Amino acid sequence: MKNKRLFLALVFFLLPFFFRGLWFYRGFYFPGNKINSPDFKEITVIQPPLSTLPAVPVQASYSGIKVLFDLAHTNKFTFTEIEALRNLLLQQGAEILELEIKNDLTDLLNKADAFVVITPVDSYSIKDLEAVENFVQRGGRLLVIADPTRSYSEYDTEREKSVILANEILEPFKISFRNDYVYNLVENEGNYRNIFIFPDSRNSVTRNISQLVFYASHSLETQSEVLFTGNENTLSSLDDKGNALPVAAMDESGNVLVIGDMTFLTTPYNQVADNYQLVLNISDFLLKKSRTRTLADFPNLFTRPISIRLTEGINLDKELLAVISDMKEKFNSDDLPVVILEKEEEGFDQIILGTFPPNDQLRIYTDFFGINFNDGKFNPTPSPTAEDEIELEEPLPDATKLDDSFFLFPEFGKIPSEGFGFLLLYQEENRTNLVILSDSLENVVQLLNLLIKGSLEICLATDSIAVCQQDAVYLPYIPEEEILAEIAEESMEEMEFTQTPNLPTLTPEPSETSTPS
Repeated sequence: MKNKRLFLALVFFLLPFFFRGLWFYRGFYFPGNKINSPDFKEITVIQPPLSTLPAVPVQASYSGIKVLFDLAHTNKFTFTEIEALRNLLLQQGAEILELEIKNDLTDLLNKADAFVVITPVDSYSIKDLEAVENFVQRGGRLLVIADPTRSYSEYDTEREKSVILANEILEPFKISFRNDYVYNLVENEGNYRNIFIFPDSRNSVTRNISQLVFYASHSLETQSEVLFTGNENTLSSLDDKGNALPVAAMDESGNVLVIGDMTFLTTPYNQVADNYQLVLNISDFLLKKSRTRTLADFPNLFTRPISIRLTEGINLDKELLAVISDMKEKFNSDDLPVVILEKEEEGFDQIILGTFPPNDQLRIYTDFFGINFNDGKFNPTPSPTAEDEIELEEPLPDATKLDDSFFLFPEFGKIPSEGFGFLLLYQEENRTNLVILSDSLENVVQLLNLLIKGSLEICLATDSIAVCQQDAVYLPYIPEEEILAEIAEESMEEMEFTQTPNLPTLTPEPSETSTPS
């Protein structure tokens, strides 16, 4: 009996476990055939191709060239990100200028040889857009880089805004960014937006490049030279079409370079494929040559130390010395020392001071511009005499004397020989020459003073010749109180020396009319 009770107790104890097992039973596992696991040693992760960085020139071969970077339009980059490009420019002797909100773009472009605009998101004024166009027309280099990932946000409207702003700059040059990003689902560098691109033409920008990797690039529309394109599987997010989409281009003049991606400039992406070679080529593009200066750049005409040369008739008096001292102070701020030299020396731009008619030293410049000073027969107009007054009664003056009172300037025609001075800008391969001519030392000094004032408002100028109204230059400023005092003094002198005329004495006579009652 006791055993039976124990058995029942054991059954009731095990019964819950039995039913629990039946409820959750999913069968028994019997291993089947051996499953082959992947050979992890044979699996390769997609990695970008790396290349050995080319040697960087360290000599200051481009000393004096200035590259201006736009930082005034909330540009979505930092100098730390583009350190590779910035260091290349500095190592080759270039000077980096920065455009900030407080600066005037026109003034800085007059100093610069190249202008770099990267991912702007604030608008440009009409004046600034015209200044950039004029800068390129004068031989300045322009680099414009946009990036679909560099805007206020990833929203299409914000990305479109940044594209529109960049295209406003590029409108005169027949190149524009499309509001898209380029992708490749077949062949890419680890991500469909990391595309391989290839040279489409051969020039200095595509030199030594066989393959690049761009990271989220815009495509371009252009009628000019295409530099890099994707392959047939590279498509645009705008319409999912391909056909060798251009991602970098250059305008017809060769002075404007446009690129649809910025990431390739940054570390470590600038070490992928031939990306660093492209960075090196871009630095060469910006530093290729110092642009030609014109009088539109006045007074920023010089890129080397400045020598002042005095020709016959120009003496170093205290007025001239004072102006030269002021010039030293002005140009020293741009690291351009000013010295007085007796002859030409290599490594110097020069300002040549002279009077007309030009002597043999100056005639090489006036002949270059085709200026006719009546073969040097300049006769200043004498003071009038009694005999002259008699001659003036003749019906017509002598024709030759009439011609002697004018100079013949190309693009200006006849210029009177009195009351005008001239600036002539003549550029050689390794020197900029500014010739200043007038009829006297005093007027030459006043024209030289225009460089300190920094304005040619009183002059009519072409690219290389300025005709300045001399009277407007040297007329001194006199305070109004001094003018009034002088007028009052002259009036008192006239009253003191003027005699009062004798007036007849009038005696009253009686009227014939009878007095009325």
